[in-house]
Amino acid sequence: MNVKIKTHPRAGFSLIEVTFALAIYGMAITLFASSYVNSLNAISRLDINETLEKNLQFSRRQILEISDRTKVEAGGDIKLFEEEAINWTAEIESTHILDLFKLSITYNLADKALNETSELSDTHYVLRPEWSDPNKRSQLLSERQLHLDKLKNR
Repeated sequence: MNVKIKTHPRAGFSLIEVTFALAIYGMAITLFASSYVNSLNAISRLDINETLEKNLQFSRRQILEISDRTKVEAGGDIKLFEEEAINWTAEIESTHILDLFKLSITYNLADKALNETSELSDTHYVLRPEWSDPNKRSQLLSERQLHLDKLKNR
């Protein structure tokens, strides 16, 4: 009697193959999870930066609407929307161009969540005839007129 023994081809994976597959799976999950967390952090930073930029735009508009030079030089506080305030100071410098001034604004922002303050600066060139000293303005006008006359006579 001949008994045939059936040999089955391998029916399954070895322990090494399973371990290797789990390691690859674990690395893939770790990579996807870290990229997801990074994207969430980036979105929250964008929201914070967008809010900061809106607050600065609002403050800038409020400051540039002030026509009195002494009030601008005195600085002050601007109330924002979320019960916050921005403290600001300004420095005004005359330029060699008539009625054009260099306005440097420094903002002091208080972050209540982190208990720290940060400082940001802006520089703008503004055309403000009312900020000019009348004597200096007339002197600059006469100098410019003389300069233009010299150019015409050439």
